Amino acid sequence: MRKAVLMNMFIIVIINFFACSKFFRSSTNVKYKQFFINTSKNPPLLDGVELGYGRNDGTLRIYTPRDAEKSSGYEYSFTNNKWSSLTNFNSTVLCVSPVITDLKKDGSNSLFLGGWNDLGVITMKYSNAWPEPSVLPRSSGKGIILAMNAGNGRNDGINRLYVAHWSDSGLVEYSWTGKTYVSNQLMNKSTGRFALGQGRNDGINRLYAVERGGTYLHEFTWNGNAFSDNVVFSGTEVSNGSVYVADGRGDGVNRVYVWAGGLFELTYKDGSWSSFTLDPKNLERYYITAGTIRIDKKPGIYVSVKQKGLHEYIWSEAKGKFEVDAITGATGGCTIGDGRGDGKNRLYVAKGSKGYYKKAAIVEIWEEEKK
Repeated sequence: MRKAVLMNMFIIVIINFFACSKFFRSSTNVKYKQFFINTSKNPPLLDGVELGYGRNDGTLRIYTPRDAEKSSGYEYSFTNNKWSSLTNFNSTVLCVSPVITDLKKDGSNSLFLGGWNDLGVITMKYSNAWPEPSVLPRSSGKGIILAMNAGNGRNDGINRLYVAHWSDSGLVEYSWTGKTYVSNQLMNKSTGRFALGQGRNDGINRLYAVERGGTYLHEFTWNGNAFSDNVVFSGTEVSNGSVYVADGRGDGVNRVYVWAGGLFELTYKDGSWSSFTLDPKNLERYYITAGTIRIDKKPGIYVSVKQKGLHEYIWSEAKGKFEVDAITGATGGCTIGDGRGDGKNRLYVAKGSKGYYKKAAIVEIWEEEKK
């Protein structure tokens, strides 16, 4: 195991709000504003963006990995009407898919990141300062980590960590026993970005994952002894897959949104699944999220389409279809939440890729109040 090294350096960079923001309109004539969160030096390569209470102090912050060469991470805080960035750790590998959660059920969160090689899951817990990172037991030697998620996957009130690998390690669950972590493999096929949620609207959490390089969408349900594995949908073409569970139409019904060749919406009703095609083209859609950032409270499905921008899908009941528009050029990981602590949800999207670190940023998007 290679030892992660703490970067004992705290660089506070105050970002001028007005110099980095601009307005644009969507196809539904919503006036959005976007702001670029970044530092002038050592900008992050953003694979994923996480909003969470990383310091357990009641303040929501942004967490994101940095570039592959220095393999650092950034923690962003919004204070005094400005975004500040703090270089908070350094590890021996590029880390992706930041997750903040309480796995030990002790009332305090830890930060978890997926190592971009066989190193495994990097973890650290804030206590007056960010400590030296460590590696989650039994997570090493499983291949490149592509995605992570945490939640109540067994419906027993206990959060567990779920990790997807670009290898036959597939999808793995990590549970805290009270003394150490134990692992449980759900799928032995390479797995891309997956989802955890109530896709059937029956109060039961399940996991949904597409075979990377395949077409099948798997649904995993804990039966009390093990996870059952059911294929609930087959896509149109081979793809690397991405899945998200949300109420994308604003009608109180959760649906499963999946990239499996095309982009599809799956609805479970009366014992069977039906599909609706949002886009039949097989484009690279590694990141999908959903939520409300609009004043009219309409939910949107937000899909990062590589080299084409982040697309917003808004359901029109009158037209019986989703209205779609590319609302930013950023195509990395995305999340929605109250990042500024003002009671207003905003969309946070990663911008920048390998070889373009100087252009990297987090793009913050929201709708302005009409004046």
